[in-house]
Amino acid sequence: MPENLFTDAKVRSAKSTDRDWKLSDGGGLFLLVKPTGGKLWRWKYRLQGKENLFAIGGFPQVSLAEARAAREKARALVKQGIYPAHERQQVKQRNLEALEERKRARESSFAKVAKAYLAEIKPVFAQSSYRTKESRIRKYLSPKFDGMPMSDIGEELGGCCRTNGRGGLFLFCIGPLSLECRSIAICLCPRLGAGNGVNNGVSGAIVT
Repeated sequence: MPENLFTDAKVRSAKSTDRDWKLSDGGGLFLLVKPTGGKLWRWKYRLQGKENLFAIGGFPQVSLAEARAAREKARALVKQGIYPAHERQQVKQRNLEALEERKRARESSFAKVAKAYLAEIKPVFAQSSYRTKESRIRKYLSPKFDGMPMSDIGEELGGCCRTNGRGGLFLFCIGPLSLECRSIAICLCPRLGAGNGVNNGVSGAIVT
């Protein structure tokens, strides 16, 4: 069947009537013109012996070129036995899950978790001890880790540990920083503090 039968100008000039009517571009793609003036891209296809319609979007939000590209993408899915609408829903769900994961990561950044930890221990520890902990977190860890999710800190430090073959590492436990992170091991290479005095005091930077 012939495809790409009309131009963008023809799509724009299509007028509404008192009932729905279709303007076919071939290959199953058509423009559904509504009495209200709306113009909707639809693609007709067959899968598992049944005829189906895939809603691509409205014109002019979806251009003629974009509608044709969507038809080709949907056609490729149908060849694999996949319903285009189902795939779109799954992609949307994956995007939502990724968005939620990024949101959770932001909410569990080192800065926020460390702040919650300090607020938790402040009423418990002596003032001098609390100030020492707060100072060392702020001086040694916050500059490097404040914007990082807690889940990424282990990966960041893993590379650091692997590159130090001499075993010159400082291993500390921060805990409990949060309900999810009751005991978090952080490795700091001496070279991270080269030239800034970190090595002179980092051995006591974080204590439980």
